[in-house]
Amino acid sequence: ADDMGLGKTVQAIATIVSEREGRDDDVGPTLVVSPMSVAQQWAREIARFAPGLRVHLHHGPSRLAGDAFLEVARRSDVVVTSYDVATRDVELLSRIEWDRLLLDEAQDAKNPRTKRHRALRRIPRRRALALTGTPIENRLGELWAIMDLVNPGLLGSREAFERSFARPIEARRDAQALERLRSLVGP
Repeated sequence: ADDMGLGKTVQAIATIVSEREGRDDDVGPTLVVSPMSVAQQWAREIARFAPGLRVHLHHGPSRLAGDAFLEVARRSDVVVTSYDVATRDVELLSRIEWDRLLLDEAQDAKNPRTKRHRALRRIPRRRALALTGTPIENRLGELWAIMDLVNPGLLGSREAFERSFARPIEARRDAQALERLRSLVGP
């Protein structure tokens, strides 16, 4: 999602509900990773718009650990946590086969050199979704980093992306490179 204020959270919740309706197979839970300031809001929004979903908030100093967390998470439809907790608890989170990794305010993981970005890459998931109204705040490399989390390899290696897109677009305003990039990532 690449626009602000269009209800990305509600659309994401509706997608989860829609995918789970009528399914008898053992679908893993969705892991929502968000800034700490909105983690509780995610749990409230799910309760409000999708009261049939089983949601677990994995947050705070009294959060579950070890087998207790694994048992609750596997019985949940959605587990909500923050970027900081996901980074700290990556070993635990990596023990679950997530149906989806959903990154809210995905620009929080825009730097591929950080521990946060590397931790998110380690979390096993069948698919991933990034929600952000600001996919590029400073440089095109931020877009590559977000896309690398949700569609690894789509934009090539970081070096190839810099060579084919970032430098031509940022330094020379290359319209053809920009159009090629848009064709890859545009809605």
